[in-house]
Amino acid sequence: CNLAADLPRRVNIEGAAKGQFTHIHPASPQPGCTIGIAADDSLLRDAPGSKRKGQALESWRTVLDVAALRDKEGKPYELMWYPLGAPPCAPPDYNHCLLQLSPGGGDDVEVREFDLDAGAFVESGFRVPVARTQIVWVDADRVLVAHSLGDSPRTSSGWGAAVRLWHRGESLDEARIIYTAPTTDPILVLDRMGEGSTGRGVILRVIDYSTFEIKLVDVSGAITQVDLPRKLRPFGLLGATDTHLVVQLSEPADVDGRHWPAET
Repeated sequence: CNLAADLPRRVNIEGAAKGQFTHIHPASPQPGCTIGIAADDSLLRDAPGSKRKGQALESWRTVLDVAALRDKEGKPYELMWYPLGAPPCAPPDYNHCLLQLSPGGGDDVEVREFDLDAGAFVESGFRVPVARTQIVWVDADRVLVAHSLGDSPRTSSGWGAAVRLWHRGESLDEARIIYTAPTTDPILVLDRMGEGSTGRGVILRVIDYSTFEIKLVDVSGAITQVDLPRKLRPFGLLGATDTHLVVQLSEPADVDGRHWPAET
């Protein structure tokens, strides 16, 4: 299990909105990790690894054991979990998640859609072969994806530069390119805000690591440039709600006729 260094060892990833919590727990001493779900946030104290004593664990159900998957498929998978980009499970039900499995723990990952309720990968679901991939949900049947497969455009650091709107049932090759970042950019980051019909994808263009542009994508693939200063604290977008984006200025700027100091 390969979690970013600044994340806790047990990570609640999605699902509070429907009364379900999901956690990732490193499997020790074996490589890999497990993903488990519980029906209520009060059960967080019962999660494997909890320091709370005398609490039953029966309420937690393991839905994916990555070590067992490694043995079954004969690939040294590591489940990658990054702090950048949107959480991997699709609102509003948070049942289907886009899991990133790296054969060896590097940046190249295989993306596979996983059904938490069924405890199984989705047959004919979203799946991207091993590549440097970013992918986020727009709604339950559409995702934004940028990958480094084949001759697809890449950024200067080897990440996908072309953002595609991919509909369920389409092949990846059929997904329409809606935006291409300049190949001189080091990376772009995909995120999401809102849920259901109001949900939108977010494209964070990283011009350099102090200069950013933010674009919103609706379910049709139409793109709207967000009118914000480009000099922002890394990594540009700090967070998103249903209706707001959160950023921090790295330089003084005027926004809507009001002056804001740096660090706002």
